[in-house]
Amino acid sequence: MLFRTFLFLPGVDERTERRLWQVGCRTWWHLLERDYTGFSATRLALWRKKLSLLSTRAGDLDFLARRLAKRHHWRLFKHFKKEAVFLDIETDGLKKGQHQVTVLGLFDGQRYHAFIAGRDLEEGLSLLQTKKFWVTFGGSFFDWPFLKESYPWLKGPVVHLDLCPLFKRLGLKGGLKRIEKALGLARPEEI
Repeated sequence: MLFRTFLFLPGVDERTERRLWQVGCRTWWHLLERDYTGFSATRLALWRKKLSLLSTRAGDLDFLARRLAKRHHWRLFKHFKKEAVFLDIETDGLKKGQHQVTVLGLFDGQRYHAFIAGRDLEEGLSLLQTKKFWVTFGGSFFDWPFLKESYPWLKGPVVHLDLCPLFKRLGLKGGLKRIEKALGLARPEEI
């Protein structure tokens, strides 16, 4: 998806991006190598110049995330999935500062691990710090604020993709289990 988005470019909004796709400009390389009607030569030249710079920084999550609106950070996931971790916490209450994290669940796309308070939670927090791309469900209003309050030394990620607002924009509402069911995803019975 990274190489199919043009939202990094000056003057390109979602509508302009759709117009580019409609005229057959589907990837960065198409824009660099072909001419398209309906766009001025000056605008295409500017976009090509900017795109040339972007293509040299395609592996730089920090650089790209700063140039893409937060609501579009999901477009970065596939390209940076090796730097991503799915994160969920469990707590012994809901009040930051009064309650504690009891479990830190991390899934890196291959393996899930539950880090437990009093056993190996610090190890989990250290692992979390190595990941630049966090994916959560409701984490921007619960998990991350709770973690930050409990562990002030903890640095946030370059990208925090909270699936709640993304699903809401897609018309999917409710809790994670309800959304999974609506999408046809089945959980094992023990979960």
